[in-house]
Amino acid sequence: MNALAQHRRLENRISLRFSLRKFSAGLASFESRSLTSVLQPRR
Repeated sequence: MNALAQHRRLENRISLRFSLRKFSAGLASFESRSLTSVLQPRR
């Protein structure tokens, strides 16, 4: 029972880290896109 709980905790930590990495990547791409749109002159 304890091993199962540990395994589930490890899975939660891995999924959390993966979702956090995906969120940070999306935020970085959004920031770079907004930065390029701001730096480029409006046509």
